[in-house]
Amino acid sequence: PSCGRDGGVSMAKRPRCRYGASCYRRNPEHTAAFCHPCDKDWGDEEAAGADEPPPAPAAAAAAAGTALLAGALGIFDSDDEADAVNIDEGASEEYWAAVDAQIANADLADDSGEETEDSDPPNADGEVVDRGLKADPQTLQAAGELLRVAAGAAQEAWGALKRRKKKGKHSSKGKGRGKGAAHGGAPPGAGLSLMSPPHWSTMQMPPERWRLIPVLSRRVKATLQKFLKVYDPTHLGVGRDQVEAGKYSSLQLEHAWRLEHEHLWALYSVERQRIVGQRKGQLHNMPREQTKLERTFPTLPQEMPGPKTDPRINEKFLLHGTKPDTVVAILQGGLNERYSGGLFGNAVYLAEDAEKIDQYVCSDKVHNPSSELHKRIYRGGGHFTPKVFYCFVVRAVLGFPCKTKDSITRLEDGGKVFGIAGNTRVLGYIPGTTPANTIQYHSLIAELGGKLSRHREFMLFDGDLIYPEYLLAYKRV
Repeated sequence: PSCGRDGGVSMAKRPRCRYGASCYRRNPEHTAAFCHPCDKDWGDEEAAGADEPPPAPAAAAAAAGTALLAGALGIFDSDDEADAVNIDEGASEEYWAAVDAQIANADLADDSGEETEDSDPPNADGEVVDRGLKADPQTLQAAGELLRVAAGAAQEAWGALKRRKKKGKHSSKGKGRGKGAAHGGAPPGAGLSLMSPPHWSTMQMPPERWRLIPVLSRRVKATLQKFLKVYDPTHLGVGRDQVEAGKYSSLQLEHAWRLEHEHLWALYSVERQRIVGQRKGQLHNMPREQTKLERTFPTLPQEMPGPKTDPRINEKFLLHGTKPDTVVAILQGGLNERYSGGLFGNAVYLAEDAEKIDQYVCSDKVHNPSSELHKRIYRGGGHFTPKVFYCFVVRAVLGFPCKTKDSITRLEDGGKVFGIAGNTRVLGYIPGTTPANTIQYHSLIAELGGKLSRHREFMLFDGDLIYPEYLLAYKRV
C-alpha cells in the first residue's frame, strides 16, 4: 500500500513516514507531507534522517494496533494489498486462550451493565502480558492520530475483560439458544456474549446483536471464490436433488458479506472450546481429517481472515446452500439441526463441493426493495444482480467424526452409527474412552460408495458447532 503514492512525481525533502510500508494513511495531506517506500525521494539523505523509529511503546502499539485496526474496522482499499489483515497463528492462539479463560471463569455478558477492570487478556500459558497497547498520552501524541485510533481499536478488539459479568453460572451447552423455536424468532442465546474476533468491525452493534459487513476487499473475494471451484462441470445442473436444472460450467462470485453475530459466535466458541478440552483429555487420539478444499488449496485456511481454524479438532470451512426465503432466518438464528433431515439423519448438512450445494439452491430473480432479505444485504453491499444464488461459508468443528456409507454401520469398527435404535438425531458413543460410553461422536461423514456416488457429505447434529461466517451470492455461468 505504500508504493507509488506520489504517482512518480518527486517531492524533494519530504521526511520519511515513520511507519514506512506499514502505513495505511491515504489522505492527500499525509502523502504530501511524508514520503513512503517506492517514492522517488524515499532514498534522499535529508528524508532518511527523519526516518527514526518511534519510541518502543509506540512502535509496539503501532504494529499491533494498525494490524487490528485494518481488520477490526473493515477498512478496505481499492488496492489488492490494502486488505483486511489476517490474524496470524500466534494471535489466534492468544485469542482462543482468552476465550477459554473467559468461558472457564463464566465471564459472559448479560444486561446487568457491570464491567470488570481493564486488563490485557491472558496468553496461551495463562499469563497476563502487557502488549504495549496502552500508551500514555505523550507517546500517543508522538505517534500521531493513526496510533491513537489504532490503540483504541486494538483495545476494543482484545478487551476480553471489558465484558460484562454474567449473573450466576453459564451452561456450556448454551441452553439460551432456544432450539425449539423456528428460524427467524427471538435471537438465540439472548444475554450471552464472548469477546468478538479481532477482525470484526468496532462499530456499535445494532440492538439485535448481529450485522452483515459487505466484503469489498478484492483479495478476500478471491479467496471466497475458491469455495466455488467446480471440480467436474458435468455434475452441475443435474442430479436427483437438483432444484433448478440448467446448462452451465462454472460458478462466479458476485457479492459477499461477513456475518458478525455475537450470540451465535458465543455459542460456537463455547462448544469449540469444549471439544478442545476433550481432545486434551479422553480424546487425545482424535483422528485428523482433510477436506477436498484443503487438498486443492492447502493455504486456504490461512488465507481466510480472522482467528485460524484448529486442525487438531478438525475445525473446517465448509459450504451450505440455501434458498432466498431462508437466508434471513439463518442469519438471525443460525443453522438448526432440528429443521434439517436427509439420508443420514436429522442434522445440518454441509459439503466440500460447490457442485453439491448448488443442487439445493434457488435463484433470486427480481429485486424487491420491500423484501427483508434485500433490505438487509443490498442496502450497502452492492447492486442487486438478477438470478443470483445464495450459499454460506461456515466454520464447523467436526471433532471426532464417525464415518459411514449407508447411515447404519460405522466404517471404523462396524458398530452402529446412531446410539438409539430408530433415533437419527443422536450419534453413538466413541469406543475406547474411559469411562466408557461418556462421549458421543461429534459429526458424521458420509463417504462415497453405498448411498453416495459423487460428493461426500458432512453432518453435524448440534448447530452450535457451526458458525455461518460468510454469505455468498453467486451466478451460474
